[in-house]
Amino acid sequence: MKKAEGLLKEAEQKKSTLVREAEELKAEAIREAKRTVEEGKRELEVLVRRREDINAEISRVQDVLEALESFEAPAGGKDNGVKAGATVGAPRSGGKSSES
Repeated sequence: MKKAEGLLKEAEQKKSTLVREAEELKAEAIREAKRTVEEGKRELEVLVRRREDINAEISRVQDVLEALESFEAPAGGKDNGVKAGATVGAPRSGGKSSES
């Protein structure tokens, strides 16, 4: 009987130790998950800002190109040298040249 009580007491202590260790592991996993999520959010915010900056730059470049195109239009039927010089080559698309 005494041996059984001793085994039960030992088992209860082991159970308590294992439960405590499991709770600590769970808490650490939760902390790590929160850190990972926060880091991911920060990286996403950076990417969103970069995308906005890139889109703003694209818009600015398109505005400049449109302004340049307006200068290329012949004024009253006259052919100025700007049109010929500005339109030489393939039209721009995607910012990449077709040449290798």
